[in-house]
Amino acid sequence: MSDFLPKFTERMVKERNCEPELVRAILTDFLAELHEVSFKQGLGPAMVMVYWEASALAAWHFGGLICKAAVQGEPGELAETYQRLDCTMERFRTIQDRWQYELDREHEQYELDHKNDASDIPEASK
Repeated sequence: MSDFLPKFTERMVKERNCEPELVRAILTDFLAELHEVSFKQGLGPAMVMVYWEASALAAWHFGGLICKAAVQGEPGELAETYQRLDCTMERFRTIQDRWQYELDREHEQYELDHKNDASDIPEASK
């Protein structure tokens, strides 16, 4: 184990009797799923996901973060912090590109399905 652990990770390691890597892996997987849901469906469905996957308390915290950013937040500060935090995070952009590709395919399939549905309606009903 490293000599330095961020406070949350250190606390989880002690309270849950697990390795820091497990704490980080679970957090990363959860945030990845949260990000994907919010990207593909919006922040509302993401909050519902937090509620059902974690807890009502977790959804309250998530909602508080979102509301603070939307109402009180300084969008420039948040974007600047994000960009300065780690200039190499752009390497993860391919994840968002994959999600966009999946969304585009889903929309294309939806259009095809509904186009076919419309062609099944008799002419007199149209």
